[in-house]
Amino acid sequence: MKCGRIDMRVDKIFRFIPSSKIYLKEGKEYLYDPYRDKFVIATPEEKVRQKVLKYFRWRFGVPKRHFNVEVHMSKFGYTDNKERADILITRQIGSEDRILAVIECKAEYVPIDDSVVSQVLRYAKYLNSEYAFAINGIDLQCYNYSAKKKGYIAYNQLKTYRKMIQSFENALGQAKVKNTRATMNELNNLYYLRKNYDTYIGSMTPDEDVVIIANITDCLYDMSKKIKPQVFEYFTLLDDCGIRRKEFGNPGGIYNSKYRVLSIVDDCGRKCEVGFSIDHIYDEKTALNVAINQHHALQYVLDDKSILINGFEYTFVHSGKIAVGRGGSGKVSELKELIKNRYPNLIINTTIMLGTLVGNDRLYMDSKDFVSFLERIITYSLIRDEYRNLKSSESRKAVINTQN
Repeated sequence: MKCGRIDMRVDKIFRFIPSSKIYLKEGKEYLYDPYRDKFVIATPEEKVRQKVLKYFRWRFGVPKRHFNVEVHMSKFGYTDNKERADILITRQIGSEDRILAVIECKAEYVPIDDSVVSQVLRYAKYLNSEYAFAINGIDLQCYNYSAKKKGYIAYNQLKTYRKMIQSFENALGQAKVKNTRATMNELNNLYYLRKNYDTYIGSMTPDEDVVIIANITDCLYDMSKKIKPQVFEYFTLLDDCGIRRKEFGNPGGIYNSKYRVLSIVDDCGRKCEVGFSIDHIYDEKTALNVAINQHHALQYVLDDKSILINGFEYTFVHSGKIAVGRGGSGKVSELKELIKNRYPNLIINTTIMLGTLVGNDRLYMDSKDFVSFLERIITYSLIRDEYRNLKSSESRKAVINTQN
């Protein structure tokens, strides 16, 4: 697949590339990846990957939109392939983005030996890319496809992005990047979901729940459909504000994620922003997070027998457990009593029912079932906040009475 090997040193340059800021969350180190728009665990390899992105961005002028990070080979038709490319660089051909280069990143202590080179060239062959790079922040190996050699040859004349996109040596046709949401066939493929939704869905989440959770995730982050302003019983929806990166907290910590944000006015006339995100907890369980203004009103763990399945119907229930203050908890019976007074339709028999979704087709923000689902979850979250405020007021009064 390759002809020759040319070792290039980049360690002196990499010393001057700023390291990503480290954040501590739940005892682990994280850094923010602006290309994946999320926080990731700050492994030695990830730290190198972030510097590599800056290196190609600043030194070679690769536009930000032409980077794709941690992409599974299954996205390109290799459904049985468990591998994923660290970084893909694309170029626009017509209306499509095609793979121009594959970059394999390793931690500094991992040498760029023949096995690493074989790995990146294998990816390059899968995707028919023009270029392939293997780098660990110290050494760099560069390869360019040669039509004459019918394979990849080593070179040491680094090219700018403008020059790279002029190369059309590989006549096989580069793979194109898929930017659309999953099809129903993909949503029903558990292997595909486990590999492509691992940044949202926990590894321990039951298989039977993964399909509907992935569908909800796509729905929340799909901007092709918006929920229209309308009046509900417990609040008024003013606007679907789209996707924003927001930071919210609860007694478990601070969460910085991508949220679908709705602007509402509650029944007391207060304007609020309500955000929805799907995220994993400790890489194991999966939660639907509902944030109101600057705090989490509901961290709805979807693993804990929260989804009742009947064919294609998925009914969402909640235990009523609620944190109050720092480390405290409220009484489920009291919360349910408040719900019965404020919005009795949320409780059927003794169970808090958050709605039913039909999962035999893709979900959309403006579909009747999903709008009803959002209405019930927002209403429930508002009532939970009301309960917290009541308990906080009771605590303050108790303190005053004790002091008197």
